Amino acid sequence: MKATVTSVAWPELKLTGRCAAPAPTGKGAGADQAFKVPVDLETPPDARLAAGMKANVRIDAGTVDKVLVLPVAAVSGGVVNVQGKDGKPQEKDVTIGRTDGKLIEIREGLSEGDEVLAAAPGQPK
Repeated sequence: MKATVTSVAWPELKLTGRCAAPAPTGKGAGADQAFKVPVDLETPPDARLAAGMKANVRIDAGTVDKVLVLPVAAVSGGVVNVQGKDGKPQEKDVTIGRTDGKLIEIREGLSEGDEVLAAAPGQPK
């Protein structure tokens, strides 16, 4: 996947590279997750950079169309709360896909018309 690397010390310095997909979960939550991902730089490194310096990396994971998405806050560990037939919340397992930190793709486990509650299992309603 394409990656753009921006040095924390020199934010005007942008490098391009390629990386493998990061692990599905990192440290933190939502858009503030942190991942360790090796990036092979395509742009020659700048002399101001040294090993171990911090950087922000934006990974272009591509786009998908016509997929079911939910707010990240509605999913916890592959489980969502849906409105049960008895009117009470019920937990339902789902298979998740890509996320941008705000929305998350639901690949399996929900059907059209399922009412998903805004709070994930174990979260305040």
